[in-house]
Parts: sequence; structure tokens; C-alpha cells
Amino acid sequence: KFVDDTRHLLRDVNVQTELLLRVKQQCLEPRKRLLVLAKDLIEFTPTIQFNPSTFQIGDELAGSLVLDRPLNAPNSVATAAGDGKLASIVSTRTGKMEIIGQEGSGKLEFKGPAGLTVNGDGHLVIVEVENNRLQILTCNFNHVRTIIGFREPRDVVFSRDKRYLITDNHKLIILDENFRKVDVIGSNKSGRTRNTFNRPTGITIDEKDEVIICDTHNDRLVIFSKDYKWNRDFTTGPESSPRYVCSYNDTLYVTCAGTGCIITLTKQGEVLQMIPDSSLDLRIDAPRTIRCVRDLLFVVSSHAKSIFVFTIDGEYRGELRHEMFNRPVGILFVDDSLYVTDTEKHSIFHFSGILQ
Repeated sequence: KFVDDTRHLLRDVNVQTELLLRVKQQCLEPRKRLLVLAKDLIEFTPTIQFNPSTFQIGDELAGSLVLDRPLNAPNSVATAAGDGKLASIVSTRTGKMEIIGQEGSGKLEFKGPAGLTVNGDGHLVIVEVENNRLQILTCNFNHVRTIIGFREPRDVVFSRDKRYLITDNHKLIILDENFRKVDVIGSNKSGRTRNTFNRPTGITIDEKDEVIICDTHNDRLVIFSKDYKWNRDFTTGPESSPRYVCSYNDTLYVTCAGTGCIITLTKQGEVLQMIPDSSLDLRIDAPRTIRCVRDLLFVVSSHAKSIFVFTIDGEYRGELRHEMFNRPVGILFVDDSLYVTDTEKHSIFHFSGILQ
């Protein structure tokens, strides 16, 4: 499969990094420089399949999840408690890393994975925007089932009354624990009135079981009661483009793509703070999913290919990076693991041993 004829060397190998790593692992001498694939091989081999789709990458090939900025960097006031929490989260060398899946529409394959959650069985529920479906996997990445019939779903949560809530097109879709339809709020047509949406994205459920939705193209948050009745809405500001939201201690933290920041608000819509502070000269490019873990905020920046870390008071703590991130979107902490969806790699990153 390898050629010595330099006249046909492929100068631009347009394949996923995972494919190259798998080929490297199959070499008899793994540490020997991988020979260049022939152009003829790529042109006349339409598909190359690898089994299994799930594989582990060690430090030699993939490096580690690292904190890009020192904890005690200039212009940052460090706290011992914050340092301890963050240090325990980024100490990944004692754990392992996996990349799950590749581009496709089969089992353990993805197209545009975005939001994700965990259900009552402890299974991962992953939204695929381009495949218009949900894929349910065990935490060991065994395929459970696939739910189709959506139109560009973006995010999903699982409620305490065992309902799946999915933002999809201009709708909120509610399914029971067996994925049977319970209700649909909205339609395939955009709107700004009560019970209508314009491209909703992120969704979360707060401590009081209220449902908060980022109505992205309407520049507002919409809040439903725990029985899924429209309660209220309020603006996040003109051209703010709210994307994802999390709730902590009756405060809402909203990532806004239009302003490149996090807006913190009360449950009644009063703006409390902008993160990061303007004095830091820092912008979160293409902010996506936000999670609060151990009094720290983790915010995905798709364009920066990183995960920003702040305290809940807005203190900048650094960025988590991995050399293989391409366009991360969703993050989820479960037990000692961190899961990251990458919409351009069409894969799921899994870092275990994260939470010590």
C-alpha cells in the first residue's frame, strides 16, 4: 500500500487525523516515520474501514489535555481553592483519552455532533445536527439505539420526570423515556410570539425544574415551567445571539456568540455581569456549551479550539487545550470523565480520570 515512486507522492493528504494515526498504529515499526500515501491509493480506494470505530490514543500520539495559561499568570488573582479544583481537573496523565467515531451515518459514526447529556440509565445521548438524529451510547461506547426524524437538532437535556427535551429547527420537542412524542412546542416556521422560536440552540433545566432555552435568532431566553408551559421571556441584548446556558445558584450564565462573552442574569432577566471583564482584553470566539463544575465555569470556544475556564465570579483561570481539537461544541462532565463533541472531526473526545 506504500510506494517509493516520488513522482506520485501525495502532497496534501486530505483525510482525518484519526485515519493517519490508525495507519501508523498498524505499521510494523510504529516509531518509524510513516511513508507517504500514494495519490493513486487515495483516488482508487473510495472508503477505508477500520474496526473497531473506538480506539485509544496514548500520550505518544495525542499528548495531553493541558491548561494553556499558568494558574498564577500576570493580571490574575489566584485563589488556593480555585487552583486546587482546576489542578485536579486537568491532571490527565494518570487517566486516558479516547476518540470515538468517524464521519458517517452508521453506528458509532457522527455528522456534526453538538449537544449531549446523560439519561436515567447513565447512557450518553448525543445530538447530531447533520444526521438529524440522536444517538444513544453506553459510557463504554456501545451503541444502544438511534432516534431519527429531526430537522437540525442542537441540544438535549433529560429531566427529572424522565423526559427528553430537544431544541430542533424552530421547535422544542418533548419525548418520554422510550422516545415517544409527548409534545411539540413551535413549528417548522420561525416566530417571536408566545410558544414560537427562531433557531433555538442551548437548553438547560434549573434547580427548580424550570426549562431555559436560548432562542438564538430572537436574541432572548425563553423560560417554561416544570410542566412545560410558557412562563416568560427576556432579551439578552440586540445581536447577542445567545447559544448555550447553564444555571447555578439562581443565576443564569449564557454564552453569546454576537458579543463573544458570557452574560450572567437573574431569573427575571436582569443583567449582572459580563464575563470576561472588558479590562482583560479577552474575547471568547464562537462560544458554545457552558457547564458549571466545582464552582468553575467551563466554556467551549469553537474558533479558539479550546475550553475557557472561569470562576463563577468571572475570574479568568486559563484555557484547556488538546492538539487534536478542531471545532469543539459540546462538553459534559460525568463522574470522573469529560466528554467533548467536535463538530468538524465528527467525533467524541473522552478524557477519563479528569475529576480527582
